[in-house]
Amino acid sequence: MKNKNILFVIIIILIVVTIIFIVCCNIMLEKYSIEDIPVDIVYTWVESNEEFEKEKMYWLQKTNKEDIENKENSGSIRFKDNKELMYSLRSIEKYFPYYNNIYIIVKDGQFPKYLKKDHPRIKIVNHSEIIPKEYLPTFNSCAIECFTHHIPNLSEYYLYLNDDFMFLKNVKKSYFIKSKESPYILYSNPNYDKDIVDKIKNINLNSYNFYEAWAYNSKILDKLHKIEQNGRHDLSHIPRMFKKSFNTKIEDVLKKYYVENETVDVYTRTQMSKFRKNYNLALNVLMYPYLYHYLFDCEFKKTNESYIIFDNNNSTELNTEFLCVNIVKDENNFSKYMNKIYPEKSSFEI
Repeated sequence: MKNKNILFVIIIILIVVTIIFIVCCNIMLEKYSIEDIPVDIVYTWVESNEEFEKEKMYWLQKTNKEDIENKENSGSIRFKDNKELMYSLRSIEKYFPYYNNIYIIVKDGQFPKYLKKDHPRIKIVNHSEIIPKEYLPTFNSCAIECFTHHIPNLSEYYLYLNDDFMFLKNVKKSYFIKSKESPYILYSNPNYDKDIVDKIKNINLNSYNFYEAWAYNSKILDKLHKIEQNGRHDLSHIPRMFKKSFNTKIEDVLKKYYVENETVDVYTRTQMSKFRKNYNLALNVLMYPYLYHYLFDCEFKKTNESYIIFDNNNSTELNTEFLCVNIVKDENNFSKYMNKIYPEKSSFEI
């Protein structure tokens, strides 16, 4: 009898060990299969020069007075190139060398002077290649981001970056992708926008302010799907993984959604805006992530980033996965700081 009990226990242990082994093998196989998923990288980039500023001012004067007075639209600091893209590419080559091609969306005729034009893995995408001519020229990143998934030959999964996003640590594809069917939605702080949405009652649609635009977008999400009683997450200024087929479906959904008495849907209205407006869809930082969650059951995942304004007194120790260089007030200090973090040239540089 005793021997039978011992044998039974041994059998149970073997079964449990086998199940654990199979589960672990499946997890490892899934992880390795994720690392095999083709991933492209997409940047948006622009350079403020004399010709660009002249054309921008021409269109500012053709729109309305509020655009000219709004520094987000009329100022040059947001369009100035401090070679952030150069350092971002250094970080990619050092910490995320798992990509296929790098697509850089640019205003027609522009190109970063410090990069090689003939690099085999860099593909320049002019605005006119993906944006209908009736919407050009555009000076609005919200409008441009409506078209990123229209890039010819773009992989199903692609990592979207602004040119001031950088990697600080080695990060694999599985950091961004849960499975072949689903990317993660990365966020940093929970319940970020409850106070913003509650406080902003009257939104001036013909102007632009980040917090008013966020509140407007959050209210659209409330009407499209559900109200988040505790507010929505801070979705971070970081590289974000998107799925081309998901974005195509979301475009179809949003092109059927109209606000109040508007005769143009919210998606097309954003595409038409030459300059940022509070009624523009904040696709990459809010609409896509939450619609990925609502429509495709994608999971949220906690992450972190360093968000820096560079002045003449930066000595921050960075211990996060990602860095966002929001504003550069001191170019010399910025260059010294970046060259310290990324001292080696990338293969993309001249």
